Amino acid sequence: ERGNSSKEDLFAYYGLTKAFKVVKLKSIDFISKEKYLGKASFWLQTFGFMFKLLASKAEKDSLIYTRHPEIAWIFSLKGFQTIYESHRWPRRNEKLHNYLIKKVNSIVVLTKGLKELFLKNHFESARILVAPDGVDLKIFDLDLSEDKARDQLGLGNDKIILGYTGSFKTMGSDKGLLDILYALKSLLSDFKNILFVAAGGSKRDIGYYQKIAYDLKITDHVLLLERVGLDKLAVYQKAFDVLLMPFPRIDHYAFYMSPLKMFEYMAARRPIVASDLPSIREVLNQTNAILVKPDSPGDLALAVKTILNNPQLAAKLSSQSWLDAKRYSWENRAKTIIDFIN
Repeated sequence: ERGNSSKEDLFAYYGLTKAFKVVKLKSIDFISKEKYLGKASFWLQTFGFMFKLLASKAEKDSLIYTRHPEIAWIFSLKGFQTIYESHRWPRRNEKLHNYLIKKVNSIVVLTKGLKELFLKNHFESARILVAPDGVDLKIFDLDLSEDKARDQLGLGNDKIILGYTGSFKTMGSDKGLLDILYALKSLLSDFKNILFVAAGGSKRDIGYYQKIAYDLKITDHVLLLERVGLDKLAVYQKAFDVLLMPFPRIDHYAFYMSPLKMFEYMAARRPIVASDLPSIREVLNQTNAILVKPDSPGDLALAVKTILNNPQLAAKLSSQSWLDAKRYSWENRAKTIIDFIN
């Protein structure tokens, strides 16, 4: 815990029952001194925390579960049963990354593509579990009609609404909103009452995409919102006619990611249009979504048009994705990981 850590109760923030004890390790907050220390602030913070861990004590039968290679290394050195969960492959310092996790007992990855990278780097298949992300069905599997969802949000019932939820960029990279805006421009020739709503952007990113919408002369058909709580996010997803997820084709999106929005969309029981990428195809297919060529606003617009003109197809895709979502609950993911560890 750094000096500026959130004081909000951890269990309240994540909506959890207090089923375990949380112990915080105090560390000096070098990150807040970045203005004076520059890049050194990150390394001072990292090494300071590592020394704290080296000096910390844990019960001998403790199981260590972490997403940080350096933490995995420390506790595997101490002889603890250690599990490392990986969400991406390092773009540099690959040899250091592999060295730090060389002695962990198990590795959990999000996608088959990520597992292949570990195999190519001589990690044993028997130590690796593929466990995609999941969804809290208590939040996102709402028994709420589209009309009632729109009434709650003040969106009105006289529009076709295309929806996107979640951050607008990851690591500075566009997550498909550019393609959505260009596709929207095309769709307006057939659907005059169409509206695109995106919830989850930072103020900076909202300004960036609003400028593009202005240049495309579609401002009146675009509503960009900042991040909202999960309960409200679930209502937004129920208010949309089509849920969009047109990730560009870059390595992170194509092979390593398991986007939370994908499982939340599935639970919302609304038709999904997503990029046809290997990581996406591990969960979505032609029975539960329409998959389109990435980086193609034309293909995206055609897929949306197909859904809007075919209510039976929309209902069929929505129903199947909702059924499939039940396999991806957080409870099921946790059980799969625990069984693997045991």
